Amino acid sequence: MLNLFKIIKKYVHIQSLLHKKEYALLYAKYINQLSINQQAYVICQLKLYDLFLIDPKWSHSVFFQLGLIARGHDHDSDEMVRRLITCTDFSKNKQLILSQLLAYSPQIATTLCPQTYRYRALYLSLLANLKDFVRLKEELNKLPSCVLKNTPHYCLLQNFVEKENSKKLENINQFLYFYKLGEITTIKTEDPPNTNNIVSHSIVNDTNTYLNAPLITILVTTFNSQKSIKNTLNSLFNQSYPNIEIIVIDDHSQDNTMSILQAYTKQYKNIKIISLKENVGTYVAKNIGLKYASGEFITCQDSDDWAHPQKLALQVAPLLQHKELIVTFSKWVRLDPIGNPYARTIYPLMRLNPSSALFRKKEVCEKTALWDWVRIGADSEFNARLKLIFGHKGYYTVNKPLTFGAHRENSLMTAQSTGYVNGVSLPREAYWKAWNIWHISQLQRGHAPLLSSSPKREFFQYDQHPIMDVISYAIIN
Repeated sequence: MLNLFKIIKKYVHIQSLLHKKEYALLYAKYINQLSINQQAYVICQLKLYDLFLIDPKWSHSVFFQLGLIARGHDHDSDEMVRRLITCTDFSKNKQLILSQLLAYSPQIATTLCPQTYRYRALYLSLLANLKDFVRLKEELNKLPSCVLKNTPHYCLLQNFVEKENSKKLENINQFLYFYKLGEITTIKTEDPPNTNNIVSHSIVNDTNTYLNAPLITILVTTFNSQKSIKNTLNSLFNQSYPNIEIIVIDDHSQDNTMSILQAYTKQYKNIKIISLKENVGTYVAKNIGLKYASGEFITCQDSDDWAHPQKLALQVAPLLQHKELIVTFSKWVRLDPIGNPYARTIYPLMRLNPSSALFRKKEVCEKTALWDWVRIGADSEFNARLKLIFGHKGYYTVNKPLTFGAHRENSLMTAQSTGYVNGVSLPREAYWKAWNIWHISQLQRGHAPLLSSSPKREFFQYDQHPIMDVISYAIIN
C-alpha cells in the first residue's frame, strides 16, 4: 500500500512538472520514468534533437526523421514527407511534429498540415510565411466576420493581405482590444504601423495610484540605433507607471546615437547614459549597466522595440501583490517595416518576449549572476535559469502583448552573423543546446544552475560540436 502511494505521488509530481513546463528538471530527474511519447515531448521542448539521432531506440521513430530535419538533412522535401508519414508513430504525434517543423521546414509543415478546423490557424500562418497571400486571402474570406474580429491571431494575419495602412492599424487595435490594452495610433498617418511609427495616448502617467511605488530601472542597450532609439525611449517615458530610471548603455555606436541620447539627458532627469569605448555585445553591456542601477526592480528594453504604456504597471503589479514572486515575464508581437507580424516559429504570432523579465534585483543578484557573457541568446538562458532557481512559485507570465518588437533583416535577431538564416541560426541553436545540457547536468548533480559573475564560462563553448555530442550521449546514458 505504501509503495502504491509513492507511485501515485511520483506520477502526480511528474504530471505537475509537465503542466508547469519544467522540462530541464523532468529530463534531469525523471526522463526514464516517462512514457516514450512524453520523453519525445520533453526532448522537443528542450530542442535537444541530436538525442533522437544518438539513441538507437528512436531509429525507427518519426522523431529520428525530425532530428534529421532539425540538423539540416531535408534537401529533398518530398522524400522527407514520405519518410515522416510512413513512420508508424506519425499519426499520434502529428501535432507535436508539426509544431517542431515550423522553424526548420515550413514547406514540409505546410504539406503535412491538415486543412481542418483544428489546424486552421496554423495552416493560415504557414501560408503567410510562404508568402502565398492569394491563397491566404481566399481562406480568410471564408471565415465569418465574427470569427475574424474575435480571434486575436486572425486580426494580425489580416495585415498580410491588407494594403491600407489605416486598416492594418485597425487590425492591430482590434488585437489589443482583446487583451484589454489601450489602442495605438500612428505618428505619421500615411506610413505603416511599425515600431518606429506607433504611439499611444490612451493611457496617462498615473502618479497618484503609484504614490511611493518602488523604483524600476530599465536597461536599454544601443548600437547604431539612431533610427529607432527615439520611439523606444518615448515609449518608456510614456509609461503609466511613473517611478522609473532609464540607463542606456551605448555599445560603441558609430552613428548619431550618442547625440540623440545626450539630448534626452537635457530633457529628462531620470535617464543615465553609459558610453562604452569598445563593442562588447548587448548582454555584457547589460551587465555593466546593472552596476549603476538604483531600482528595486530591473527590466530591459531593446533599442528597436516599443513598450505599451501599460507594460511596466501590468508586470510589476503581481510582484507588488505577491512577495514570493521574484520575476514576471510578458508577451510580444514583432512587426516588420510595413506593419506585418512576424514570428520565427510561425505560429502563434504572439510569443514570450525573451527580454521582458522584470525582477527583484536584490534577490536575483544574491542567488546568481545575470546574463551570460556571450553575444547571442543569453536572455533565454537567463530566463530558464531564473525559473529553475526560484521554482514555479517564483515567476509569473502576464499573457498580454506588452511589447511590439521590430523585425528587420540586420537586427541581432535576424542578421546572418548572429541570427537566423532560413529560420535557423546554428550559433543560437548550438548555444541553446549548450546551456540546456549544462542546466540538466547541474540538476542531475543536485545543484541549481548558478552562474558566477565572472566572464569565465560555467559551461562548454557552444561551437565545440564534438564535445556537445559526447555530453549529449553521456546524459542519455
